[in-house]
Amino acid sequence: MTAFAGEGYLPQPDAPFVNYAIETFPLRLIGLDTSVPGHDHGLMCEQRLRWLDDTLSARPDFPTLIFMHHPPFRTGVQWMDASGLYGGRTMEEVVRRHRQVVRVASGHLHRPIHVAWGGTIASVSPSTCHQVALNLTGRGGFEITMEPRAVTLHVWDESYGLISHVSYITAGYEEIPILSTLTSEDRAQLLSQNRRDYQEICKTEYNR
Repeated sequence: MTAFAGEGYLPQPDAPFVNYAIETFPLRLIGLDTSVPGHDHGLMCEQRLRWLDDTLSARPDFPTLIFMHHPPFRTGVQWMDASGLYGGRTMEEVVRRHRQVVRVASGHLHRPIHVAWGGTIASVSPSTCHQVALNLTGRGGFEITMEPRAVTLHVWDESYGLISHVSYITAGYEEIPILSTLTSEDRAQLLSQNRRDYQEICKTEYNR
């Protein structure tokens, strides 16, 4: 917040969440703080959802892009979904009421993913370091793949709306040191914990 304090759109330093809207472009940008200090998973609690609903209601006819860290939907990569977003289903209901939302963009999973969600499109951007292995079997665990690094580039066109590109970065690849130090026992323990987390998360009041 300190680096961008002079831009005028960030909340006050004592605000509970870093939620904000940027109003100076043809496409309105809404940033959502999904963080839970000390944890890997994210949360859209009642207070954050109320802020989102009120902010969207303020400009119902202006095309809007929402961006956030945690994807608001389950992806099928279970060991990553275990550290996903609590409150995604309720957020979907909020977004569905606001037809001006043209995209919900997120990260966290290190894979390019897209889904029809909340009356719009929700997407996940790939990573600028490693990608998460595409494993939809529910077996296995902490697994990465050295697919090319990439970023998602969104272009606003007045006639067509939001157009999204994946730009790949093929130069300068290096092994991720922290991952190379994991033993098979470390990986097994992490997988077991993530499976328990996933089962518990799916039972919570947030209905993921």
